[in-house]
Amino acid sequence: MDIDCNYPEQLLGQHLLTFPSPLASPAQIISKDSSTPLSPTSTLNDTSFSPPSTHFNQTLSALEISHPLKPKSSHKRKRSAHERLLDDLENIDQHLQSICSDFGSLGNFLRLLFWHPRVTRNEDLCYCFHKRSICNFLQGKSSVKPVHIIRKIYSHPNSYPSWQSNNATEEAAKAFSLDLDPATIKYARPSLSAWAAQTCATRAHRELNRLTKNDPNHPEDTPARISIDSVTWDEINSITPARTIATFKRRAPYVEGLFRYLAEPRKSGKPIPQVYRPTDIVIGSPWSSGPTLVIGHNRFANGYLGLPLGIELFSTQTHSDIKRILTRMGLSISDQATRRALQTMTAKARDKMLAETVKKADKGEVARCYMLDNVQRNYAVHEGGLLVKPVMKVGCAATAVKLEDCEEGAWDLSDYLSRVAQNRRSTMTIHELWNGIDWQNHYSAQTLYRFRAHPVAIHRIPNSRRTKIQPLGTNSEREVEIHSMKRCIKDFDAQIGFTAAGADDSLLEWVGGNPNTGDGASFAAILNLQKYLAPTSLGNRETLRNKIVTLEIWHAKDKAMKAIAEEHFGPPSSSDPSSLSKLYTVAGLKRPSNPKQCDHYPTLRGFEMIWIAQILDCWRLVLGVEDLQAYFSNLDTNLLPSLDTLMSKAGIVVQKYASVGGYNRVISSSRHSGVKIKELRVELGTPWVSSSVKNPSPEQSNQPDSKMTDVDSFDGDRSLANSILFKMQFGSLLLLRYAIQDGDVGRVIQQLKVG
Repeated sequence: MDIDCNYPEQLLGQHLLTFPSPLASPAQIISKDSSTPLSPTSTLNDTSFSPPSTHFNQTLSALEISHPLKPKSSHKRKRSAHERLLDDLENIDQHLQSICSDFGSLGNFLRLLFWHPRVTRNEDLCYCFHKRSICNFLQGKSSVKPVHIIRKIYSHPNSYPSWQSNNATEEAAKAFSLDLDPATIKYARPSLSAWAAQTCATRAHRELNRLTKNDPNHPEDTPARISIDSVTWDEINSITPARTIATFKRRAPYVEGLFRYLAEPRKSGKPIPQVYRPTDIVIGSPWSSGPTLVIGHNRFANGYLGLPLGIELFSTQTHSDIKRILTRMGLSISDQATRRALQTMTAKARDKMLAETVKKADKGEVARCYMLDNVQRNYAVHEGGLLVKPVMKVGCAATAVKLEDCEEGAWDLSDYLSRVAQNRRSTMTIHELWNGIDWQNHYSAQTLYRFRAHPVAIHRIPNSRRTKIQPLGTNSEREVEIHSMKRCIKDFDAQIGFTAAGADDSLLEWVGGNPNTGDGASFAAILNLQKYLAPTSLGNRETLRNKIVTLEIWHAKDKAMKAIAEEHFGPPSSSDPSSLSKLYTVAGLKRPSNPKQCDHYPTLRGFEMIWIAQILDCWRLVLGVEDLQAYFSNLDTNLLPSLDTLMSKAGIVVQKYASVGGYNRVISSSRHSGVKIKELRVELGTPWVSSSVKNPSPEQSNQPDSKMTDVDSFDGDRSLANSILFKMQFGSLLLLRYAIQDGDVGRVIQQLKVG
């Protein structure tokens, strides 16, 4: 609010009569009324500086007179900071009186001070010194920056209404208003806050409008608009949270920064990192920044969230009511648009797949393999508005997998048939399989379970490779039936493009079961087809001689786990310390009622818990300590064992307690006494004998061929041998599991040999 300093002479005279003569100078008033003197380092730029007392302000406002200049002293002494402040305030008072006298008000003076032509081509009427001073000030070339002045105005006690005023609530409510004109707000603080809020809102609105359009100069950005009639799967698969956040940072830095500030929890003004809910994901989610607001600005901006979410809702078979709600909320596109986009993407992907298959076949290579399995679903059949009965609809589904990193000639059918004709598999023995295992690598892998480099890895898929899959059209055939399986293969071959790749059928094609589900029926049905069609004179494709079939790896793990359960559980009430039934009781786990048909994942978690506990106990024995955790906790930092020491100890643990050699050494006392390496010798413990052996029943005593009669002749440690077998077998299962997770094809093949 501008203050007019041109007071009439009558008012000046009244004020002269009000105060005693001689009048006190501002320096005397401040020295008398100021309760806290300024420190030598205080300046006008300090935000903590408090202005002089109210009495001094009222006195300076009333006394609109020019103070006489102080007489110059013959001796100049260095003034203190407090004295300089008093002199500066006195000079300001004099200059303000002159400014108000010449320009009418302080506000009018500031308006003229920062006057500039509205258009740059117009003539600037300011004088040189004026323009140069304002330029240096606005460009930050002076010690006092414009923000210091704004902060002083904003934090001044007179810039907002006092709580004692009648319109305090009304005026304070105008702060940060997005509707009111800041010029109509009287007080400085609410007016400045409203202006800042409107400026930021305008900036955010401009950035959101920018996000609704594609930027052809930056192909790395997530596309804002994707045409439903020309969308491809590559465009959908390329949309990632990281790419979207990078797009927001480049195209809408203010909006992204604002929502990042709001999304991050803060302590003492510093953001707290979030592990389970990363800030980037929260910003890119529909509940925060870009996607929802952008779709609200333009419904065609479907790239950030609308189209991907619509496809996700369709694939998960979300209820139509939920789809409608999310569409109204601006989170997803309509179900009809999603179906049209899926049809477009499927047609383009199929054409691309056919072209790649033919192109690869011309070079003697195979582009894809496919995995098939049965599918079924219950449908409710209604007749006359009443539910008659649920009907099970069955079919066969397949997924094409793109093949990469294949050696030249790997899919040569003639070479494969020549090796099959040799029938070397009929002469394969267990000893040949045993000798084909790289036991050094196997023991190294047991020592370094989760290591992915040499000497553990054999043939690992590169980290940069991502398996590309493509669903094929589902048919209504039954995979367990011979004729249906033949029609299934013909259908899937045509969809991938094998039948169009060439008439000679000189390439080998890979067919497998679903790697996660199924019971091996697909594998058995294809083998039966090859067996029945082999004596015919049909071509390679009709007789399926060009097909190589593999069983699901998941079933290999499941069968191995059930074999371990059947062998090591024993009776439910077993007291054998190596029995899994006894260990399950000690660990508080529930024993499966039928170990031959136990649930996969609960049993796997129970085995892993017991295996880890046994391995840690083996470490305790090798290190010769009572409490492993207390040993390492009390160990000095400088005395911690090196990696090489731990590696050598781990090798001893494997050779002693989880290997075939360790099993053979404890199964017989003669073999145990013949061990020459001291570290591999096992200390003899208290022998355990079953209660049924100690106190045999009359029926058992009368049976001369009873298995209990070999107790006297057996001189090994049966419980320890069973424990070693469990650690060795389940350890191999864990190696197979980790090899699958790491994508190490070579280790998978080796563990299948070991199993």
